[in-house]
Amino acid sequence: MIKYQEIESKTLPCVVPNEVPVNLNSYEGQHQVNWRIWQSVKELTEAANCFKNKAWKQTMMEIDEIHLKEELADALHFFIEACILIGMDAEELFDIYMRKSEVNKFRQRSKY
Repeated sequence: MIKYQEIESKTLPCVVPNEVPVNLNSYEGQHQVNWRIWQSVKELTEAANCFKNKAWKQTMMEIDEIHLKEELADALHFFIEACILIGMDAEELFDIYMRKSEVNKFRQRSKY
C-alpha cells in the first residue's frame, strides 16, 4: 500500500488512507474499505470471465490459465488491503475463518 500511495494519491486520492487501520465509523474509513472490497469483486468477475465454455456452446475452448491466476492474484491483493485497513492480521483472519468453519460443519451435521 505504501509503494502505491504516491501514484494513487494523484489518480485516486479518495482511496488513499490517512491512517491504518482506518476509522470504520467514518465516511472516509468506510469508503476506503468498501472500495477495496468492490475492487476484489471486480477482479473475481474478471477471473470468472476467463472461462469460455458455456452450456450452449458445442466446442470446448481452452482458457488462459495465466490470465485467470493473475486476476485471482489481483482479487487477493485488494482483499488483503481491505483486511489491513480494518486492522485484521493473518492470525485473526485464520481464527475467524476456523470459527466460521466450525459453525458451518455444525449446520451440516444438524441439517440446518
